[in-house]
Amino acid sequence: MFMPGLLRPTKIVNIGASSNVDLHTEAGAPTFPVNVFAFVNGAITASAVNNTAFNTGSSWRGGDILYIDNNSTITGGTGAAGSDGSQGAQGTPGNPGGTGNPGNQGAQGSKGTGGTGGAGGTGNPGAAGSGGSSGSQGGAGSPGNQGGQGGQGNAGQIGAPGNPGGNGQGGGIALAAPTVTGLKILFDNNTITGGTGGTGGNGGPGGPQGNAGPGGPGGPGGPGGPGGAGGGGGGGGGGAASSVIAKSGVTYGGGGGAGGNSAPGGAGGTPANTPGNPGSANVGGGGTGGGGVGGNGGQGSANGTGQSGNVGTGNATNYNGGSGGPGGGTGPSGGQGPTGPGGNVGGVGGQGPQGPAGSPGSQGSAINGVGNIRFINSGTINGPQS
Repeated sequence: MFMPGLLRPTKIVNIGASSNVDLHTEAGAPTFPVNVFAFVNGAITASAVNNTAFNTGSSWRGGDILYIDNNSTITGGTGAAGSDGSQGAQGTPGNPGGTGNPGNQGAQGSKGTGGTGGAGGTGNPGAAGSGGSSGSQGGAGSPGNQGGQGGQGNAGQIGAPGNPGGNGQGGGIALAAPTVTGLKILFDNNTITGGTGGTGGNGGPGGPQGNAGPGGPGGPGGPGGPGGAGGGGGGGGGGAASSVIAKSGVTYGGGGGAGGNSAPGGAGGTPANTPGNPGSANVGGGGTGGGGVGGNGGQGSANGTGQSGNVGTGNATNYNGGSGGPGGGTGPSGGQGPTGPGGNVGGVGGQGPQGPAGSPGSQGSAINGVGNIRFINSGTINGPQS
């Protein structure tokens, strides 16, 4: 019953290791009815994933018979790998640190020195005592203290994760058997494997670290201290007596007034030969010749102008003592303190994590058109069949 088939022309095709095989072409592209015996003796592959490793061909005639003996392997092309993911976004910068605290107020200035008491008047004839000198100005206040250091900046944020890698491409077709009406395909198989899917792309690198936050500004300097109190004015000088002592015929000057705020008293008036007594602290000393008592020195006030010295007193029929000196003025306030130093820079954020890898591609078809094939021996078939 096989005689009609055997009477038609027969072609023997031996196929060694090669790629992208088309059996109709390998058989010389016959245009007449034919029986083909194809022997695959080397590994058959595809040069690209879009090419079929072994194609029986679609240009056969109805009634043609193809006998294929696969003694090796037929493998589809490998899919391309997925692209690598892109880098993640950079972390956000840290916030600046807070402003430092203001500095404290400077110390108050020192108190001024009291004025010197005036000199006593001169006798024969008696003269008025001289006025006390002015108290000195109070000392300047100290500068304000330095402001506090600014707060430390906040750390930068961690970079964003890298973006996912691309998915791999699906593998290629190993064996294709296009439908040709009336064509018979007999297949004695060893191994047919669909193309391996491409690997997934690598995940993108994590985003770069966020920049550190700047340190906060230093606190403002403290206000200057208030000026010191002025010194008290010097006491007035004592008046001189004008009487003459009979035995000696000499008049004596009155004592000097006391200095303000415990300063030394002024010298007594100068007589013809014997000086008057000096004034004592806060009380004018009287001269031995009956001069008036020196006035008390004025007292310094707290953070204000010193009081004037009191007027010196004189004897009856003698000259009055001199007036007390004015108090010293208040010292100037201290200057503004310096601004505090800036805060330290915050830490930098960490590198973001790497993104996930892409999924691998699916395996390519082992056989397309399996319904057009009659297997003598199916052997090993790896991959989908349709």
